[in-house]
Amino acid sequence: MNAEDREDLDIEFDMLLDDVAELKRRLVDDGPRLLTEACRELSDVEPTLEARVDGLLKRVEVVTERLETHSTQLRSLARERRGRLTGVSTAVQDIGLSLQSMIHLLDAQVEWLRDELTRLEQLKTAAGWQPAAPQGQTPVQRVLSWISGLRAQLKKVGGMLWNIIALLLTPKQWTLKGELGTGVLGLFNAGIEIQFGP
Repeated sequence: MNAEDREDLDIEFDMLLDDVAELKRRLVDDGPRLLTEACRELSDVEPTLEARVDGLLKRVEVVTERLETHSTQLRSLARERRGRLTGVSTAVQDIGLSLQSMIHLLDAQVEWLRDELTRLEQLKTAAGWQPAAPQGQTPVQRVLSWISGLRAQLKKVGGMLWNIIALLLTPKQWTLKGELGTGVLGLFNAGIEIQFGP
């Protein structure tokens, strides 16, 4: 790896670690306050929501800690080898896969929360509920906006992670798989499989 690539890698890692820290702050610091307000608003429709959300927040905190730890491990591995990753491609792949899995797990948890809050708000509205203060957002609407920002942040972190892996490893082979349909590129269900190597 030449000096320019190492510099690019350092920049990518700085951005990744900053974004992971921001994601953690948004989830761990902002989440409980926003979600408590939304749970209070929906408690008459779903009394167990607060306990379920507390469980989700505990899981999210553990996953964000691991995301931070693995990101730092990946950076240390890259610095330790000064870009010469011969023989450690398996470790990079394992850490990268673990990071991607955590990002997908967080996204799934956030998506569940969005769907659940939307469903409960629709139930409450169907029962005749009207927000007390029509000016401004309701607590549920604030959480839904917060969730949109989280999902964008998760997507950004995932993209940066792929950039870092691409700088660290050389793709040996890639395959595009899919089923016919009307989706992206005429494929209904598409996916890319990339094999990396030294």
